[in-house]
Amino acid sequence: AEDDGEACKRLCKPQSCCFAEHAMFNCREEQEDLCKEFDPCKTLYTSQTSVAETGQKEEVSSAAQPKIEPKAEVVEACDTNFATMADKCHTLCEDAKCCFTNDVAQSCQGMKSFCGEYAPCKHIYNETT
Repeated sequence: AEDDGEACKRLCKPQSCCFAEHAMFNCREEQEDLCKEFDPCKTLYTSQTSVAETGQKEEVSSAAQPKIEPKAEVVEACDTNFATMADKCHTLCEDAKCCFTNDVAQSCQGMKSFCGEYAPCKHIYNETT
């Protein structure tokens, strides 16, 4: 995709709870029909999601799950130069606040690759949550 999957992430974000690994954040049972509509989104999530659906654990080699690197501009604004770029950090992290919330309805913590790109944002959200 020409937008590096951003459109897909935006479309999938509202139902990311369907794929959350932690039971507290997972809404698949409560919203089964809606989650089925969002099944194409599961490619954004870890392969562990399919365990609950198939009852079988998929074998995944470590090579198949590359380390998710944070976006360079997020690292620069939120880690390296936070003292001088705090405003930019807050702006960049706005889309990723769902990665750091404890509110099940707002959480997108199941989106491992998306949240991994914004990992440095934890500094600003740990201050307020």
